[in-house]
Parts: sequence; C-alpha cells; structure tokens
Amino acid sequence: MRNIRLSMELKIQMSISNITSERLYRQACDYFYFLENTKFALLCIEKILNITPKHRKSWFLKGEIFLLENKIEEAVECFKKTEKYSAPLDNRARNLANIAVCYEMLEDYKKALLFCSKALDCICEEDYDFLPSLYQLQISSLIKLGHYSKAKRALKDFNSYLFSEDIHCLKMNLTNSIKEKVVQLKIAK
Repeated sequence: MRNIRLSMELKIQMSISNITSERLYRQACDYFYFLENTKFALLCIEKILNITPKHRKSWFLKGEIFLLENKIEEAVECFKKTEKYSAPLDNRARNLANIAVCYEMLEDYKKALLFCSKALDCICEEDYDFLPSLYQLQISSLIKLGHYSKAKRALKDFNSYLFSEDIHCLKMNLTNSIKEKVVQLKIAK
C-alpha cells in the first residue's frame, strides 16, 4: 500500500513539473516570437531545463535563439540535444534542417549536406513550406563543395519546388563557380 501511495505521489509531482514546464515554455515562446526578447526567453528556458532536462521543445527553442544570435556552435549543441530527446514519431525535419543551416554557416558543407538529406528523409506534409529553403541549401552546399554536376542535376530535379528568384540566384552561383574554377585551372597551368 505504501508503494502505491509513493508511486501516486511521484506521478503527481511529475505532472506538476510537466505543467510548470509547459507553462514556462509558452512564456518563452511569447517572449521570443512575439516580444522578440531573447533574454527573458532564455531565462524561461533555463528554468524549464532545470525542472525537465529532456524537454526537447525547449532545447529546440534555445537552439533557434542561439542561431538568431549567431552563436552557431551553441545552436548546433541545442539542436543535437533536441534530436537526442526526440521520440521516433516526433517531427524532426525542422530540427535537422536547422542543424544543416548551422553547418552551412560554419562552412562545413559535407555535414550540411548530410543533415539536409536527413531532413529530407523525414519531411512530412506540414514541413512543405520550408522545402524550397532546404533544397536551396542542399544545392548551395553542392556548389561550394565543387560538385557542379550534382548541383546542376539537383537544380533541375528541384526546379518545380523552388521560387523563381531562388532558381535564378542558384543558377548564377553555379555559373560563376564554374567560371571561377575554369579560371583557377588556367592560372594553375
């Protein structure tokens, strides 16, 4: 009987901490998205993570804040924690896309491509709004790695998903990169 009572008390404490974490998470979102106050959003997130260290939504929001503040390494760590604490059925595409963006910003284009592919593998219907950005990042990384034929093929394959101004910009980048490579080869000879 005593074990049942202790178990019930533990469940009540856990549900109270979950309610508190969720309330603080909503506050953090309000501070970040609506009031554009990252300082108070981070304070809420730290409180949440003290109560519920595996609160994946808080890790994701913290990563977005660090990304906005150009603290890229810290953002990557937060997004990786989000991955670590995600359940198999959680929507992970946006998180993986954010990791790809971070690696692209860190000029680690191989890892950017890897995480673009992972994001594309688990994309669902609700993520189609950022699909053009993900394709653009993938093609841009291919160009920066000098994989021009793959970039051309990807540009052709993804043409219908990209916005016309993105297509124009990517084509210009690809053309300029190829021309630059030709000039470098001529100079090297």
